[in-house]
Amino acid sequence: MQGEYGYDVSFVQLQLGHEHAATTSLYTPAAPDYRARELDRVLTATLSRSNASLAGSPHPKEPR
Repeated sequence: MQGEYGYDVSFVQLQLGHEHAATTSLYTPAAPDYRARELDRVLTATLSRSNASLAGSPHPKEPR
């Protein structure tokens, strides 16, 4: 799983020497606008797939 800035959470866990991922999560909170940006990303991808389906074209890849 990747964190908000592209870092693999298991890599961060290893670098910090944490035995459990739950401990690492205490030090890797999401940015305040993370939910809004993620919702926008998902809605954009969903609308894109829906529009492609209505137009009869193949499904585009989901943006990252």
